[in-house]
Amino acid sequence: MVRFWWEFGGGTCIAIVQVPDVQQWHQQALLHPYPRVAFLEALAAEVSALQCPGATHKISENFLEFHH
Repeated sequence: MVRFWWEFGGGTCIAIVQVPDVQQWHQQALLHPYPRVAFLEALAAEVSALQCPGATHKISENFLEFHH
């Protein structure tokens, strides 16, 4: 099982999800078989659809951010 830390945002930010950076990604046995960007894009789309429809997202080195 893979778990990600998250918290509610402020202002236009709805939520922030902490994700492994590139180096950490390759050290995670459950994650390294999957291309990081494709996995995070799919995760962001799923979270948006289920938890914050209509939100936009941004993927950075260590975070997924969801905004109004």
